[in-house]
Amino acid sequence: MFLHILKKTFQDFFSWYLWRFFFIRLLLAWGFALFMLYGFHLFLQYLAQQWQWFGDFLEIPIVGTLFYVSLLMVVAVALIIMVFLLLINFHSEAIIKLIQKKHYPHRVLEGQLSWWESIGNTLRKSFYFLILYLLSLPFMAIPLVGAILTLVLWAYFIDATLFFEIGRNIYTREKYLMIKQHYRGIRFILALFGALVNLIPVLNFTASVFIFVLYIHFLMN
Repeated sequence: MFLHILKKTFQDFFSWYLWRFFFIRLLLAWGFALFMLYGFHLFLQYLAQQWQWFGDFLEIPIVGTLFYVSLLMVVAVALIIMVFLLLINFHSEAIIKLIQKKHYPHRVLEGQLSWWESIGNTLRKSFYFLILYLLSLPFMAIPLVGAILTLVLWAYFIDATLFFEIGRNIYTREKYLMIKQHYRGIRFILALFGALVNLIPVLNFTASVFIFVLYIHFLMN
């Protein structure tokens, strides 16, 4: 089943019909996110010049560097979530219908997720994710532990947001809750796989699209 879903996901991911919808949106979302990250970097540099104590702190070997990098990492994660919001939450229904029409014309979409429910769930789960991420920052420097923590945290975020977003657009609330309970193991594997793709350099720029399509095929099947 997993290989079948993966095959369909790759077919869609490299197809023109999907990127015709995503390409400009993806460029705009990431362009804005990188611009904001660079702006935050310049803001920190400005603070270091204006506040001597802050500039002195940043120049402390190891401690200052770790603090600076940690701040940039937190902001980068927040911006990745923002890209996720711009790409997925505002276009989820359209993407689901696009894939349903191509692969599952027999499937009736029973769910109806309101915009407020969608945004509310993503913001709430994003807040939990950021809190957990901040708490785990001291352990991120430990080679193997840091990698595992990052993978698990992103897997949690992907599952907590995408499964809800797609599941509630396809199924009624009752069916969604039943499927959520029944397929916990497969959900965890899919989320880990998605998190792994999200951590691969270059691929992570389009990971949100890949993971979204992967979850649609899983839930449609």
